[in-house]
Amino acid sequence: MSRPFITHLHAFRGFAILTIVAAHSWSFLLTIGDFATMPGYNTVYSLVETLFHGSTVYFALISGLLFSLVLHSRGWKSFFRSKALNVLLPYAFISLAFLAAFWPFYVQWFEAEGMSTNFLVAYFRGLLVGNIQLQFWYIPVLVVLYVLTPLLDWLLKSKALFWVAWVLAAVPLLVSRTIYPDLLGPETIIYFTGAYTIGMICGNYYEQTLALIDKYLVSFWVAGLGSSAVLILLFLNEYVAPGLFSVSEMLFYVQKLSFAALVLHYFSRFEASLPGWLLTFGTYAFAIYFLHFFPVAATAQVVRIATADHVGVATAFGGGLFILIAALGLSLGLSWLIKKPLGRYSRMAIGA
Repeated sequence: MSRPFITHLHAFRGFAILTIVAAHSWSFLLTIGDFATMPGYNTVYSLVETLFHGSTVYFALISGLLFSLVLHSRGWKSFFRSKALNVLLPYAFISLAFLAAFWPFYVQWFEAEGMSTNFLVAYFRGLLVGNIQLQFWYIPVLVVLYVLTPLLDWLLKSKALFWVAWVLAAVPLLVSRTIYPDLLGPETIIYFTGAYTIGMICGNYYEQTLALIDKYLVSFWVAGLGSSAVLILLFLNEYVAPGLFSVSEMLFYVQKLSFAALVLHYFSRFEASLPGWLLTFGTYAFAIYFLHFFPVAATAQVVRIATADHVGVATAFGGGLFILIAALGLSLGLSWLIKKPLGRYSRMAIGA
């Protein structure tokens, strides 16, 4: 069953980008100035990481859902064309814009890391590994997911091999994504393939999925809140993953899938009353994703200066909230300014 527009999924995309920007707002603030060494640092870090780390899983899940519900029926040519024009092209354009605008900074970084400072080499290397902006690591992961989509779709259609799709969906419980500073690695691709595959499976049986969530709603609440409680304890005790398997990343996978189920349930139930601003963030989600980190970094420096000699738990929470609101507003405003003259062609420039 193909649906041209699903309001509650669109709102879910808005929810997802809010949590992703929130993750970067507090995590960046806690790395600068006195915030990095303040009393109570671990308390703030533990709470915000538990709430927002791993929110990109929502994006992967939504992509899988939308493929099965909307894009599958349009054919492979339309699928790959839309991804090339609306995801990869804006990624290439915005990467080029950032690299050109801040080239002196990048030169210093490349020299310190012993990498080539040739502009074209840096540009194409940056596209490949997704490091021109911190959040760009996810786009090469998306490319792999797009390439794997025909194979995953074939598995879902195969009565004999359908179980393989479920194995792929469960692998992130055993193989954990890599984390900063090495955000892009084979484990990360495996991890997000799991979330994408779950999205495809649920999209193929969407009405049954919503009915199942409704039936076991309490269980999803227990799984989401229970995993969150354990994560907070792990962070407070400064847990460090020993290697390929991380208890915390496994719990984040359970947590984010549980919260996603809850969001789908309540958003679908109250679709008619979802706020317009959430739908607006859904419309501009990819553009905000591409653009938000620079406003986050710039606003964080403003917070650092404004809170000098007053750094503490309260200013860290309040400062992170201010960064979140400012970064969302600036990213949304810039997206709108770019979109206005370009009209429908803006998706090829900024993804919205």
